[in-house]
Amino acid sequence: MTIYRLLALGLVASIILLLAAVGCDKLVTENNNSTIVDSTLGIGCFDCHTDTDNKLLRPRGQFDNSKHADFSLLDAVVDQNGGMLDVDECGNKCHTHEGFLKTFDSVSISGTAKYSAITCFTCHMPHTGAYGTWNADTLRAIDGFVLLKNNQAFDEGNVNMCAHCHQSNMSIQSITGVTTYALTSDFGPHYSGQADIIIGQNAFRFGDTTTVTNPHAVESSCTKCHYGTGQGYLFGEHTFRLEDKSTGAQYAANCNVAGCHASSPITDFYVSSVIDSVKMLGDSLESLLKGENVLDPSDTAGRSFFGDSVVKVDEARLLYNYLLYKLDGSQGVHNPEFAKRMLMSSVAKFDSLPPEPQFTVDSATGCAPFTVNFTDLSVGNVLVRIWDFGDGTGTSNAQNPSYTFDTAGTYSVALTVAGIGDSATVTKTDLIHVYEQPIASIGADTTYGCVKGGTAFTVQFSTTSTGLNTAYQWDFGDGTVGSTARNPQHAYTSAVPDSFTVSLKVTSDCGEDSTAVTNMIYVDTLAPVAAFSMAPDSVGPGPLTVNFTDESQRARSWSWDFGDGSALSKEQNPQHIFGAAGTYTVQLTIRNGCGEIAKTHTVIVQ
Repeated sequence: MTIYRLLALGLVASIILLLAAVGCDKLVTENNNSTIVDSTLGIGCFDCHTDTDNKLLRPRGQFDNSKHADFSLLDAVVDQNGGMLDVDECGNKCHTHEGFLKTFDSVSISGTAKYSAITCFTCHMPHTGAYGTWNADTLRAIDGFVLLKNNQAFDEGNVNMCAHCHQSNMSIQSITGVTTYALTSDFGPHYSGQADIIIGQNAFRFGDTTTVTNPHAVESSCTKCHYGTGQGYLFGEHTFRLEDKSTGAQYAANCNVAGCHASSPITDFYVSSVIDSVKMLGDSLESLLKGENVLDPSDTAGRSFFGDSVVKVDEARLLYNYLLYKLDGSQGVHNPEFAKRMLMSSVAKFDSLPPEPQFTVDSATGCAPFTVNFTDLSVGNVLVRIWDFGDGTGTSNAQNPSYTFDTAGTYSVALTVAGIGDSATVTKTDLIHVYEQPIASIGADTTYGCVKGGTAFTVQFSTTSTGLNTAYQWDFGDGTVGSTARNPQHAYTSAVPDSFTVSLKVTSDCGEDSTAVTNMIYVDTLAPVAAFSMAPDSVGPGPLTVNFTDESQRARSWSWDFGDGSALSKEQNPQHIFGAAGTYTVQLTIRNGCGEIAKTHTVIVQ
């Protein structure tokens, strides 16, 4: 018996020594004095807390079903190697367990620590208070107060810890001294600016200085409302949700207590005249901002805005106010009167903005008939629109009209917008370019020339053809490679044959056309020989009608001077009437590429 007792005592002593060496508290405790944090230590909790210990398991299960345990928060700031991508504003300090401890609880983090999602230990310091109570003495980052971005102090007891992250990322009052503002993708209060809403701060009130006292701004206001016995993992307690999104059921028990809604219990958070006004004003502001293309009109959730645009400074302030309301998530319940006044002053400000015309087109270049869709991007309170499409007839009062340009040309488009006592016009000069079906044409600076002694004959060709994205294909008729230039030069080096047919094909986005000029270019190697005859002969009574017949060789052009002061004739075989009696010297001048020569005859009219 003594031996067995000694063995038993030795076993107990060994267990005690083992526990002392390992230290149960050390395995599960992350407190203000920790020098290195390893988030995996929390698994040690379940060596002691079994599946019957609901003091830990129930809250943990609720938390795992909450938004705080959403790994998308971690994904937003941590890359695949565990490094932080965003170290400013919220970033790692609000999205990762280690970042929160380092920032708000002064806990040192080892340089090789892996960043992990928010856990129970992010907010609580286990084994530092009475087990199972989760009192304030187990919470982190609750000392003093939280200074919001507009330098307003938030001091609501143990929920100061919540306000470290649940606040706006910027002070809207800091946007001063400018007329325009460049929106970035991270503009605005970001998600969950509840601390600002609760105390009614950090909105742009546009002249409304009314002080709002919020009955919800009480000691530990967040947990008084959001923490309580709900429906398991669906909502209540550590889910922090007050509504079951799958059924619509609401947890209002914490609202219906003494000093709050006990005398007139509520069953629906959103049934009240103030909340109805807030929703109406919020919807109105959303519609106005979408109409101005500040908010993305295609986003039915009403949260996306164009983060690469420059807007008027008041439009930036309006967008901030809207997002502060929209991303708070309570539809105004957190501070109904503040939300109503913020949105009311915003809608009123929007109505007073002077109109500023702006517009875009889906396309500015096309083929007749060319239909253009116009999009009005005007800002301010626009009551009337007048479009002038620049063709002398087309106008419209529609917001986003379509207009068809039937005739080729270049058109300037003007948009005039008018508000209450204000109007403005923007004109976009030479905005619309309309092209017809191409029509091929051929011109040349000369049509005949001389090739001899190794000298080539060069012609400058031209065309009046135009079009949209036009291509040209020339054939000069001499068997050489053509040209794709619009107005090419070409050198003829042979007079065989002595005439050449030139053709041109014109192709554009609006179609194609071809033309050819037969025997357009003549090439000679010898000078011409002039000769002609007349009938009747050179003598006769007046008035005398004479028919002239060209008998020249190698002539390319003809010029007849009848000697009576009448106009020259370019015909090859002209007819001429001599009226008065007299003697006239008739001269024919012929030309080809190698020269010119003249021949004369006398005509006597009796």
